Amino acid sequence: MALFFDLTQPSGDVSRIELTPGIQRLRVIAGDRYRIIDDQGNPPPGLMVRRYDNHLLIDHAQSDVQVELTDYYGRCSVSTPCVLEVSDGAGAVVEISPASEPIRALTDGSFVLYQGGADASPLSPLAAPSDGAPAEWGAGNGWMIGGGLLGLAAVAGLAGGGGSSNPPTAIGESPVQPPAPTPGPAPAPAPDTTPPGAPEVTSGTVSNHARPVIVGKAEAGSTVRASIDIGQNGTADLVYETRADANGDFLLDLATATPTSGRLPASGLPDGQVAVTVVAIDASNNASQPYVFPLQISATAPSTPSITGVVDDVGARTGAVTNGGTTDDLTPTVSGRLADPLEAGSRIVVLRNGVEIAVTPTVNGTNWTFQDSGLQMGQTYVYEVRVINAVGNASEISNGWQIHTRADPAPTVEIARIVDNAAPQTGNVANGAATNDRTPTIHGTISEPLGAGQTIQVLRNGTVTTLRPTVSGTTFTVTDTLTQDGNYSYTVRVVDNGTAGPASAPHVIVLDTANTTRVVVETVVDNQAPVTGVIQHNGATDDRTPTVTGSLSAPLGAGEVIEILRNGRVVGTVEAAPGGRWSYEDSGLAVATYSYTARVVDAAGNVGPAGNTYVIRVVVSQREVEAGAEVEVEVSTGPLVPAEADPLVPASASAATAATVPGGPAGQPVQAAAMLTLADLVGDGSGGGGEYPVTAGWPLAASAASGLERLIDLPLA
Repeated sequence: MALFFDLTQPSGDVSRIELTPGIQRLRVIAGDRYRIIDDQGNPPPGLMVRRYDNHLLIDHAQSDVQVELTDYYGRCSVSTPCVLEVSDGAGAVVEISPASEPIRALTDGSFVLYQGGADASPLSPLAAPSDGAPAEWGAGNGWMIGGGLLGLAAVAGLAGGGGSSNPPTAIGESPVQPPAPTPGPAPAPAPDTTPPGAPEVTSGTVSNHARPVIVGKAEAGSTVRASIDIGQNGTADLVYETRADANGDFLLDLATATPTSGRLPASGLPDGQVAVTVVAIDASNNASQPYVFPLQISATAPSTPSITGVVDDVGARTGAVTNGGTTDDLTPTVSGRLADPLEAGSRIVVLRNGVEIAVTPTVNGTNWTFQDSGLQMGQTYVYEVRVINAVGNASEISNGWQIHTRADPAPTVEIARIVDNAAPQTGNVANGAATNDRTPTIHGTISEPLGAGQTIQVLRNGTVTTLRPTVSGTTFTVTDTLTQDGNYSYTVRVVDNGTAGPASAPHVIVLDTANTTRVVVETVVDNQAPVTGVIQHNGATDDRTPTVTGSLSAPLGAGEVIEILRNGRVVGTVEAAPGGRWSYEDSGLAVATYSYTARVVDAAGNVGPAGNTYVIRVVVSQREVEAGAEVEVEVSTGPLVPAEADPLVPASASAATAATVPGGPAGQPVQAAAMLTLADLVGDGSGGGGEYPVTAGWPLAASAASGLERLIDLPLA
């Protein structure tokens, strides 16, 4: 029959090992529950449980199996028991614990606590293992201390290979150490009722950790129990246990220890005072007198202080030194505020360039101040502060306050750019360039932040203005207002408590808000054979790249250009030749009507008045008709007019007084806008001339076939 040893942890996890003949020594953990079962899961008959010295022995003579729960009475107690479950023979569970009373004594000095049947008999305790240690789970044989996963291999023979040539025998048959003869059963040993001495805590009564470490001295080998009363109401909220070592030293780390009672808050012990009671409990469950002490927890760091200012009280210029400002005071006064009043034992630490300096600020409520010393000229210093409380918790470092020491503290300024915000041309105005913006904005830089009593002065053409720039750190902006066109030269400088510093380099702009130059379109020239030359205003041409020419009312100035507009849109720019003549070659025209105008745009973006309008009509040439070429034709929305209204329409078409087109009768807008090819528009050729594509305002001839199939006959080049 196979026997198994079951272990159930307080968490409910169950582990099991198979027992083999011989002795198996196991170390117990308080709170665990044990039982021995057969391969059917039932308690086997014939078990005997007895106390031997400080150990608990479980004997099963029929299988030659003995389990020793080593130091059972030292590691388990009445208050924190380890429980062995056995059966009373009728199926009811009997619990064996440190509180169980013996039912009889044996001659070897052991005491029987349970006997499961008449055939239950004790086995002799075997000699201890060679290393003197009981088997532990996790000791290299697959077992784990405290009821972890157990290996299925039997742990036997730990006393020289249990199950060897010296199997255990019943004490009555051949005891390993025969007891001295006695006239009768030996009397039970007198119980140990002497309590251990009171423990002592040496780790102090103040901690800056929410999970402190408690260190002290107690009786060697005793169980040290620490009860923590968070609310100081006389009830323990947490109970921890540890063991004093052979030297009597014990350590309880709340960061890693698991309480036997209660639960440590997720954030640890709260700030404030808690009551701690420590007792030592010996192997006989005798408890010492308690050691009670208050433990002050201060785990929260102080609130972050701040620096509010630095004051210069040396030299001609005194007063507040801005953050990043300049001072000639080598003993400046630094001031600030605390978020909360200082607690007892707390202090303000001052850092200069990241290094603590030996000063003790004067504190008044939540205000603090100190006067520094030992500074040198031409250096940069950054002050920071923090608060450290009595237990060493430090606040976050405050804001920094930077100062520069210099005998001549006035910074310098420069104009970075001047910006035009008036359309059509906006953006930066180069030094010496023109602008049409009467309210230009000046942007500049400062070599360092202005100090107390320092301002920026703006000069226009060498004269001080009343402009007051807006300053942000090491930059400034200011907007001027100009009333007349002309040249303007700007400079800036710093005025330090009434003393003006050197002026910056000048930045010149030219205000130009007027443009009166007129442009005349004089001719449009056809360069496409066979008919070339000037195209009359409202004339026709088959040249898709005509040349537009004209003249100016005045010579162009620097940066001025001529813009060419076709049908109201800018299609190109040109510059005038000497004498004010100009020309522009257009391109990409289709069969349509085009109007040309021109104007001057000056360097400031001012647009001059538009000139005259010159209209031409691009038509299809005879050769294109004869070749059957596909020619793009722009059919634009416009009114239908009688044929005779167009001087180019021949008499043969004058009878077309009405046109049938999609959208309405003659005289109504043509509801079409498309690009058609010549092949789309050529009719049957009966009009007396070549078929000609229609353009805006030209009448369409009616056709019974489709209504938009024939074109007006025109003479073709």
